[in-house]
Amino acid sequence: MITTFDAQMNPTRLLVQEWDYDKWKFLGDTQYLLTYNPDNVLTEGITKIRMVDGGPLENLSRDVYRDFQTFNITGAAEQLPESSLAVFPNPTSGNLNISLTGAGFKQAQIQLFNLQGKKMYEAMASFRSISTGNHVIPCQQLGAGVYVLRITTDNNKGISRRVVKMK
Repeated sequence: MITTFDAQMNPTRLLVQEWDYDKWKFLGDTQYLLTYNPDNVLTEGITKIRMVDGGPLENLSRDVYRDFQTFNITGAAEQLPESSLAVFPNPTSGNLNISLTGAGFKQAQIQLFNLQGKKMYEAMASFRSISTGNHVIPCQQLGAGVYVLRITTDNNKGISRRVVKMK
């Protein structure tokens, strides 16, 4: 997954590919056309998506922002090794089970986003729940597509994984 940001650190493109034996396989391309007011506050976002490599961009949504929030980023989480996170079954048509090991934490924040960046699920999980694979994300209400699972621990470590929801 390659994310491109503008000068205000808002995502402008999300290119999703996976390594398929000996080459990169295209999975999706989402582009965001952002409009700012004279104070550099985001006022509008148009999302376009490309589902076929080399295919046309299709309008997906237009968001107009009226209420503004300012976020201060104090630091980025240290990346956990890929082997520390198990997400199963993936792809799924039902629930997702999460198992996170070897991170030395007490609690973890679990978030699931769609490719437009909208938060679809959020929960806090204890070490015991998530390290034993007992944390379950209900996915029945989600539409078919690609989602991004992000886990951040209380000791400022994080990991992300692509999740596929089937019908």
